[in-house]
Amino acid sequence: MDTLPGNGDEEDAALGAALAAMRPEQTDPFARSMHASVRRSLLGATSEPFRLGRFTILDHLGGGGMGTVFVAYDPDLDRKIALKVLRSQGERGRREVLREGRALARLKHPNVVTVYEVGVLDGRLVVAMEYIDGENLRRWLQTPRRREAILARLIEAGRGLAAAHAVDLVHRDFKPDNVMIDAAGHARVVDFGLARPVEDGSEEFETTQEASPGRSVSTLGGTPAYMAPE
Repeated sequence: MDTLPGNGDEEDAALGAALAAMRPEQTDPFARSMHASVRRSLLGATSEPFRLGRFTILDHLGGGGMGTVFVAYDPDLDRKIALKVLRSQGERGRREVLREGRALARLKHPNVVTVYEVGVLDGRLVVAMEYIDGENLRRWLQTPRRREAILARLIEAGRGLAAAHAVDLVHRDFKPDNVMIDAAGHARVVDFGLARPVEDGSEEFETTQEASPGRSVSTLGGTPAYMAPE
């Protein structure tokens, strides 16, 4: 897939790269159509916005290990939302996005992002969640802040994690990029894509494939730079 033709606009290039990364194959007609439609819409080449199910795509918000997040409009709720589109398909991807949706649906806390809907739209797994108008903690900390303000935000993020633990969930990828500071200045924990119910008996390492009879290879969930050494 071609990247967005640009005039030096880094945001356009980032959007093109994000949409390209969503394609599991070069022949993916859905991703090709989405790329072309969003490109025309955002560059003003057409008055017709790109739609995914009932959602109208407004902008590219960001991306993570599981998928790409767009700002979208939900006509049923008459508000902006964050729409996460799963990057890869298959049974494993389906299980992971549904796990994220279940994890978030169980949490109702002022310091945790709210999930509205999890499902399949146009053949793609999506999570519709609350749109946080703000910036992540990493970017927020790049501006000089009073120590009291920083501690207050960290405490709020900790309360969000505590709420997850109270319903037997562990985030497993907690880091500054996964904490948003909203328009009111409060911390909101986001991206529970690696969240896992404690009661499922899982360990921190997730078995992914069998290396040889009687042996398996495991992958580590999380971001190494923000994980405990052990």
